[in-house]
Amino acid sequence: MDVLQNMLTDDQTTRQEEFARRYDTGSPWDGISDDEAAERYAEIAPQVPRDVYERAARDSISRLDPQQRAMLGRYLRDRAPEFGMRFPDVDGDGRDDRLQDPEYLARVTSDLNDERPGVLGRILGNTPGGAGLGSLITSPIGKAVLGGIAAFAFRQLTGRR
Repeated sequence: MDVLQNMLTDDQTTRQEEFARRYDTGSPWDGISDDEAAERYAEIAPQVPRDVYERAARDSISRLDPQQRAMLGRYLRDRAPEFGMRFPDVDGDGRDDRLQDPEYLARVTSDLNDERPGVLGRILGNTPGGAGLGSLITSPIGKAVLGGIAAFAFRQLTGRR
C-alpha cells in the first residue's frame, strides 16, 4: 500500500476502490464506461511492479472467454507494430496458436508494459495517443482488460477486497 499511498491522492484511492468493487459485479464490463476503464488503468498501471501487473493481467484476461482472448491476442499482435512494439511469434510461423492462453497473454502484455509503460492503454485506445476509431476499448474486451488490470492490481497492492 505504501507505493500507492505515495502515488495516488485520497480521491484516486477512493475511486480505485469503488471501481474495483464494480468491476467484480456482473460481467467485467457492466457499469463501467470506456473512459473510466482507461482512466483507472492510467492511474495505477505506472505504479505496479511487474509481478503484480502480470498477475492482474492474467486474472483479468482469464475472465474473457477463449474467443475473446483470441480476439485480444490478434488485436495486440496486429496493432503493436504501429506503436513501435514487436509482438512475439513464439513458433515463427507468422501466427501464434496460444492467443487463447491467459498465461501467455499476461506475459505478453507485461512484456509490452515493461518495454514501454502505458503502451497497452494506447494500443487498446482511448488514452492520449491512443488508437481512436476501431480501438478495442470500445468493446467489452478492451474495457475488461484495462479495467481488470487496474482493479486486480489495486486489490493486490492494497489488500482490499
